[in-house]
Amino acid sequence: MNILRKLFTGFVWLCQLLTGLTFLASALAKANDPLGMTILLQDYLGLMGVHTVWASVPVTIFAVVLLLVEAVLGIGLLLGACKRRTTIGFLVFITPMLLITGYNAVTDAVPECGCFGSALQMTNMQSFLKDVVLMLVAILLVVKRETMYQLPGRQVRAWVANIAVVTMTILAIWCWRHQPLVDFTPYKVGTDVLSAMMGEYDVVDGQSVEVAPPTIKDFALTDAEGNDLTDDILASEETVTLVTIPSEARADTGNSDRLNSLWDEACDKMQPFFIVMCEDDAAAERFKDRTGISCPVLYASPEMLQTIVRSNPGIVRLKDGKIIEKQSLRHL
Repeated sequence: MNILRKLFTGFVWLCQLLTGLTFLASALAKANDPLGMTILLQDYLGLMGVHTVWASVPVTIFAVVLLLVEAVLGIGLLLGACKRRTTIGFLVFITPMLLITGYNAVTDAVPECGCFGSALQMTNMQSFLKDVVLMLVAILLVVKRETMYQLPGRQVRAWVANIAVVTMTILAIWCWRHQPLVDFTPYKVGTDVLSAMMGEYDVVDGQSVEVAPPTIKDFALTDAEGNDLTDDILASEETVTLVTIPSEARADTGNSDRLNSLWDEACDKMQPFFIVMCEDDAAAERFKDRTGISCPVLYASPEMLQTIVRSNPGIVRLKDGKIIEKQSLRHL
């Protein structure tokens, strides 16, 4: 019986440790890309009939609060701090998540769960099964919380928790204002876009077999007449500058002088320079009026513009089909 009790205690400790690390990893991935999390939350809100403007500030704040709750729960579990509040908070937090991922697993209404941001892609069913396991662990820890380990030193636990929350908050704000510290999207700098669109193949028994699926599936650029210019852009030996605008109404035009300077530099060097939008010609004209720029306009899908660079506007430069630079306009 003594051995069984020790084994059970070890199992509880293992669940506590792994769950704490899972919550911290999830919070860190979201803090690294708060704008991506905001876009995902807006997709979920849309299912409930709540429609907001692109990258709504209240939704962004909610995304940051959500990741901070995950960070607090993760730290609480890892340290064994405030056992009763931590375990009950864990159960309360995971219950709606289980319902949401369960609904999404059945309907596939939102293609990606976003549990770990863009860092780890999971299918909706995988996300649901993960939350089922977490729910079982939450019930176990609520019932057997006295068995959980606890690191000594109440003040030490408080300091560690506070430092973790402050660090996570600063990281989230910095990444929201700039770009993700680590780019987990398919459009990271150095990516050969055409190769990423084709996937990887190998020859097996004289036949071509796909060994890796395409990582980029939505890169396409057309002009106002609907002509596909994707191949021309990717084949260009000159540096191509794309000013991506996911939402004209929400585009930050406070750095219009710098934008026009980039356009003038590209003209002097005879390099291709385009505004890329997902809206209509009227939106393009409004943006030109607001910034005074007169460069040509291309059109792409909202999904591509939201993913390729986390900024509005954003700057993407390509050469020979490779992404050589990504920046927020305000930081150029």
